[in-house]
Amino acid sequence: MRLSALLFALIFAFNLSAESKFTRFFVILDSVMEAKYYKVNYDTNYIGRPDFRWIVSSRANLSGHNIIARGSESNMNAESDLRTDLKATLKLAVTYYGITAGFALNPAKWAGKNRDFEINANFYNNRYSIDLSYQSSETLRGDLELRGHDIRIDKGDAKLKSLNLTADYIFNYKKFSMPAAFTQSFIQKKSAGSWMVGLSFQASSITADAQQDKLIRNTDIALYRVSLGGGYGYNIVAGRWLIHLSATPTMVVYNYGRLTLDEFERKRGVTFPDMIFTERAAVTWHINRRVFLGANAVLNHSLMRDNDIYFGHYKWITRLVVGVRLSDLSHKKKHNYDQDSN
Repeated sequence: MRLSALLFALIFAFNLSAESKFTRFFVILDSVMEAKYYKVNYDTNYIGRPDFRWIVSSRANLSGHNIIARGSESNMNAESDLRTDLKATLKLAVTYYGITAGFALNPAKWAGKNRDFEINANFYNNRYSIDLSYQSSETLRGDLELRGHDIRIDKGDAKLKSLNLTADYIFNYKKFSMPAAFTQSFIQKKSAGSWMVGLSFQASSITADAQQDKLIRNTDIALYRVSLGGGYGYNIVAGRWLIHLSATPTMVVYNYGRLTLDEFERKRGVTFPDMIFTERAAVTWHINRRVFLGANAVLNHSLMRDNDIYFGHYKWITRLVVGVRLSDLSHKKKHNYDQDSN
């Protein structure tokens, strides 16, 4: 009996010790994260932090891909307008002191309606912004006019692979906040704007096997581009509303293009004015200190033109978001949050 009581006491003490160590670890971690969260390297008259430890948000994403081409070669005229299936996903995310983790569900993929693979990722802080997208699609479809023949490109006839990467450096990062518009991890208190310098990289390929009944030839198109440029972004604050608009046009400084049709092959370097554009727009409504609604869009498109070829490549994504902030820190940190609480 005494032995059983002793074992019970030891187990109970061990559990208390383990729980105590975990609690101390979490308290230390929380204090470190809080200090980093409130570290000020910006003008607090223009930018602030939400006084909450957690943000729980739900996002509905919709993305698409369009390709428009016009050209002629050796008296062969061609015109095409192609697009992939729209991709819709639902995402649930949890943010802890500005660091976000989440998962997304794609209903169409779960239902087996298509086998497309796509990744869209972004990173925004006040000084840098990065947008990355990769897509591998077999749902490319549309219309092709070749030598006077109208050809229907159906799903499965061609395969598209595409990678887009855009990175911007924001000069006026002490007054202008990109994450205030896109991740809601900062608060834009007053309207402000900034010049930006941008770098873009784009790689894409389209392949198709010959189909005599559709007059489709063995096709292999590959494009690789690097571009540099600059643009401007602006955040408009109107009461509880935040409106963001930005554009970064960049000029292609490196280009490798290859078009192969059966035995015919043509390569292409840089010609003026090959361009890649990145445009962003966002609207956020802060219903009160805790709850916000938002919508944003990012468009990445490139234009390539010379005497006999025009090629337009458009990749876009839109998001609707609703978020709730939890664990109020205002009793610990007195920061101005220029919106009334309800």
